[in-house]
Amino acid sequence: MLDKYSGEVKIIEDGFMKLYKNFKTEDWKFFNEDEFGSKVYKRNSSILIKKPIRNLFAEEITYQFWNIDKKFKMSWDESIEDIKLIKMIDDSTAILHVIFKSVLFVSKRDIVMYSKIKQIDDNTWIVINHSLKNFKETKDIVRISLDVVMLVKQKGSTRDDVECEMFYYGDVNLKGWLSDDIVKYQCGHKWPQVLENLCKSTRLSLG
Repeated sequence: MLDKYSGEVKIIEDGFMKLYKNFKTEDWKFFNEDEFGSKVYKRNSSILIKKPIRNLFAEEITYQFWNIDKKFKMSWDESIEDIKLIKMIDDSTAILHVIFKSVLFVSKRDIVMYSKIKQIDDNTWIVINHSLKNFKETKDIVRISLDVVMLVKQKGSTRDDVECEMFYYGDVNLKGWLSDDIVKYQCGHKWPQVLENLCKSTRLSLG
């Protein structure tokens, strides 16, 4: 279903797919690798994470990343204080208002984002979260800019043999006094753990 935001989201998707298909580690600065095999790379204001995942299907991971249920989203992302659904555009697209907790001396942040999930082919799913402008801002909360794309590609067809690779891209501007280097440093350490929490919550949701 096309809507007034489809054009700008399509630009983000096309740019991401070009990056995904032409990704070379030498074009990025390696940042760190965690105990779960996630490799984190940085470039300008962008963070990129490649994460291996076993025994979950691509659709399961991406659906739960997109899942607009407040309780579930907050189960794997502890930085979220509140979520409200502004509009459900269709079964795979929503506009959300997300408020993030205050950390140390940093004011609370929020975002109004367009969130869409789609299947690219039999083995590949993608979620695009794109921050929107021209929505009323909340007093004493800083409105941030954030574009995130998660692509998950799977190999295998049974629970025991399925293996996925997650390709997670984020470009964030938290506004305020924090430098880009500090923001990237924090995101580079925090985001891999958040993604691992997502995988754990997804497994728990399967029963």
